[in-house]
Amino acid sequence: MPKLNKTWLEQHARVTSKMHPKVTIDDRLTMLQQMATLLQAGTPLLDAVRLTSAQSLSSRLRNILTSIANQVAAGTSLHKACSLHPSVFLPHWVDIIEVGEATGQMALVLDQLSTQAQNAEKTRTKLISAMVYPAILIVTAVLCVGIMLGKVVPTFAGFFADFGAKLPPITQAVLDVSTFLRTKSPQFFGGIFVTVFLFRRWVKTERGQRVFTQILMTLPIIGEVLVQVAMEKFSNNMALLLRSGVPLLQALKTLRNIMKSNSVYAHAVEYLERRVGGGAALAASMEETELFPSLVTGMVHVGEESGKLPMVLDQLGVYYGQKMEIAISRAMSGLEPIIIIAMGVIVGTIMAAIYIPMFSLSSAAH
Repeated sequence: MPKLNKTWLEQHARVTSKMHPKVTIDDRLTMLQQMATLLQAGTPLLDAVRLTSAQSLSSRLRNILTSIANQVAAGTSLHKACSLHPSVFLPHWVDIIEVGEATGQMALVLDQLSTQAQNAEKTRTKLISAMVYPAILIVTAVLCVGIMLGKVVPTFAGFFADFGAKLPPITQAVLDVSTFLRTKSPQFFGGIFVTVFLFRRWVKTERGQRVFTQILMTLPIIGEVLVQVAMEKFSNNMALLLRSGVPLLQALKTLRNIMKSNSVYAHAVEYLERRVGGGAALAASMEETELFPSLVTGMVHVGEESGKLPMVLDQLGVYYGQKMEIAISRAMSGLEPIIIIAMGVIVGTIMAAIYIPMFSLSSAAH
C-alpha cells in the first residue's frame, strides 16, 4: 500500500475553512451559537468571548471580539462593549444581552437569541430564493425582446422599405419602437437610470418609504405577503424580548427599530409604545391601529389576561411563519405564468408585425 503524502493532505484537506475579511451573517450566527454553547457548558463569560474570537473565520469579527474581551476584562459590561459595534451586534441584540447580564441567564438568553436569529435568516433566505426564478424570467424576457427589436426587426425593416408598400399599423409601431431604441438608446436608458436613482432616493426618505409601503400593502398578493412577514417578525421578536425579561415598554421601543424595514408597522409599534406607556392594554392598542389581524389581537388579549404573553406570541410566530411561506409560494406561483404570458404576448406581437406584411406582399406577388 503506497504511503500517504501528508504534505499534500495538509495543503488540501478541508479541515478548516479559509479566513475572510468581512463579517457575514453566517459569521454572526456562528458567533452567537458558539457563545451560547460555551456558556451552557459552564465556561466563564470572558473565556467564552475569547474562545469565540479564536474560532471565528472572519478576521474583522475576530478583532472586534478581541476588543470586546479586553473591554470586559477591564471592567466594562458586555452589552456596553457590544454596543460599540452596531454593524455586528444589532440594537435589540444589545438589549437582550443586557437583560441576560442583569438576570444571570446569559447562556439561556444567547441560546434563544441564536435560535431567533437563525429563524430570521431562514425567512430572509426563503424570500430571496422565491424571487430568483421570476427575476431570471424577467431578465430573459428583456434580453429576448431587446435582441429582436435591436437585431431582427431592423433586418426586416430594410426588406419592407425596398418594396415601398404601406405597412399595417402593428408593423409600423414595432418598427418605430425598434428605431427609437437604436437611435435614442442613450437617452432612453439614461432616463431609466435617472428615474430609478431619484425613486430610490425618495423611497429612502421617511415619507417616501411610508407612502411606497402603503401602496404595496394595498396590492392583492404583495400586500398579503407583507402583512404575513410583518406579523411573523412582530410575534417572534416580541416573544424573544419578553421571554428574555425585557419589560413590555422597553420591548416595544426595541421592536420599533426591528420593524423599521416596514415603515407602516414601525409607526404602528410607535403608537403602541405611546398607548401602553399611557396605561392602555397592548391588545386594545393594537386594535386601534387597524393594522393587526383579529387573530393576533385576540390571542394577545388572551396572553395578557393569562400572563402567558410570550408563549402566545411564540405560537403566533410559528403560525405566521407557516402562513408566510404559503403566501410567498402562492405569490411566486401566480407571478411566473404572468411573466411567461407577457413575454409570449410581446414576442408574438413582434413576430406578427413581421409576418403580416410578408404574407400581404406574397399575396400581391401572386
